[in-house]
Amino acid sequence: MAQQDRNYAPGKITKGKNVSYKAFITKEVPDVLFVTNIHSQDTDVWNIYHKNGKKVEDYEILAANGDFSHSEIREAIHEVFTEAELQEYRKTAPGIRFMVKFDEDGKALEVYFIFDYNTKKSRYDVLLNISPDKLYELEKRIRDIVKMKKDDELAVFKNFKLFTSVIFFEEDE
Repeated sequence: MAQQDRNYAPGKITKGKNVSYKAFITKEVPDVLFVTNIHSQDTDVWNIYHKNGKKVEDYEILAANGDFSHSEIREAIHEVFTEAELQEYRKTAPGIRFMVKFDEDGKALEVYFIFDYNTKKSRYDVLLNISPDKLYELEKRIRDIVKMKKDDELAVFKNFKLFTSVIFFEEDE
């Protein structure tokens, strides 16, 4: 896929009719491109913090109690994309990956889409050519669907993040 065919690239802001997205790479995972709404405040996708500002250590991270199902997200994906688009994406990407940042009440605040981006091997995620407006439609639906069960453990975090990967087609699971 040629550079001009991709809507998202590191440091690039991609504008749609209703939204703009920024794309960035982290030093922790240089072969992955994160794409998020320009209104998202948190670009530190990996770290989670306590309310007192102290970084949460890996051993402190609880097993998240999500209050959603992958089938709900898959249904939203099928509502946003055409069957032809999904079949095309399926050829090289079995599904879509994203992280969600939650508030202390378990409400989804921000969504970070995660795409393969390996410039050395010329390996790019086919999903990098999704229009910003379609990505935004999916983002809105994800924020409505994906919730965390509110509990005392979640309440100690300033920003809890959850990684999720959803396969496009149930029969591929």
